[in-house]
This record gives sequence, C-alpha cells and structure tokens, in this order.
Amino acid sequence: MKKGSIKSSFKNSFLTGLLVTAPIVITVFVFYVAFVKLDSVLGGFLANYVTLPGGKPIPGIGLVALLAIITAFGAITRSYAGKFFVKTIDTLFRSIPLVRVLYNSIKQAGNIIASNKLVFKKVLLVDMTETGVKGLAFLTSDSTLKTIDDRRYISVFFPSAPTPTTGFMLFVPEERTVEIDIDIESALKMVVSGGMLRPENFTLEGKKVSYETVDD
Repeated sequence: MKKGSIKSSFKNSFLTGLLVTAPIVITVFVFYVAFVKLDSVLGGFLANYVTLPGGKPIPGIGLVALLAIITAFGAITRSYAGKFFVKTIDTLFRSIPLVRVLYNSIKQAGNIIASNKLVFKKVLLVDMTETGVKGLAFLTSDSTLKTIDDRRYISVFFPSAPTPTTGFMLFVPEERTVEIDIDIESALKMVVSGGMLRPENFTLEGKKVSYETVDD
C-alpha cells in the first residue's frame, strides 16, 4: 500500500471515529450535567425532609420533584382558571420590550417541537457571488416577498458548520437559488461534518452531480 493511501486511510478512519464517538460523548455529558444541575435545584431543599437511612440524600429526588411540578402545572393549566392565568402571564411577558423577544423565541421553538412540524421546506444552493460560489441553505417558508419592481425574494436559512443552529437568515432573490434533491437530514449531516459526510450524488438542474475523490 502506498504511503499516501495509508495516510489517507488513517485520516478517514480517525475522522469517522471522531464523528461517531463525539455525538455520543457530548450527549452523555450534556445529560449528565443537566441531571446533576436539575437535581440540585430541589434536591438540596428536599434533603432537609426526605433522606436515606443515615441521612444521605436520595439521588435524583430533585429531578423527580421538578418533573412532578412541571406535570402538575401542565394539568392545572388545562383548566379554565389555569388557562386564564397562562393568558395573563403571556400578555404580561409580551408587553415587556426586552423580555418579549426571548419569550416569543422560546415559545415559538416550543410550539414547533410540540407540533412535530419540519421547519425547513427544501434544500437549496444559493449563488453567493458572480463567480459561481454557492452556499447551502434551507428554504424556511413557502411564501415569497414581492418588491415594487416585481422581484420575488424567499427566506432562506444558511447553517454554520459544525453547529447549524448558529446560522443566519436572509431574503434572497428567488432566481439565485436552485433546489437540490437531497433530504433535510442528509443536508444537516453534511453541514455538521463540514462536508465530510455527504450524499454520493444528487440532481442539480436536471443533471446528476457526484463527487470525485482525490487522494492526498
């Protein structure tokens, strides 16, 4: 085997291993930290009243109590009085200039998750410059913005690698975009991996596009 092939094989194996293990490690770490932090919210308080033999605190009791409180609050808000209370708080938060921005953003995100609706509609390539540079973007709405000169603009979201949620939204001329036939999940994988995980081929403007692998 050639030296270049060995180097390329090692690099590909390392990157593949990194992409496989990183999400697992990060997910476990995040859930562990969340468990410890959430448990400490009520755990310390409840430890004054409920403990194991010997006075030791019960692991996870704070998290269980927090989940019980959230569930109970959800049940209460389904009643007439609860709905009135939630509506009052909603009106109050929406009336505070700085608070309403954060409140509306979190509420909209929660509604999207609860409704199980897919935010992105299509995967697009957008002409970024006149030299042919294209950016990967997602169509966020089926509606278009029409200007007085009859130009149509669509709202697209440009994800950032490797964290797609830190991207930005722009209105771009519809004629500067081209739809590509890959699903949203595959496109997100491509963004998260920085282009290392990608579909073998796809169709662009009626023509099949494929990648050419070049050895180092």
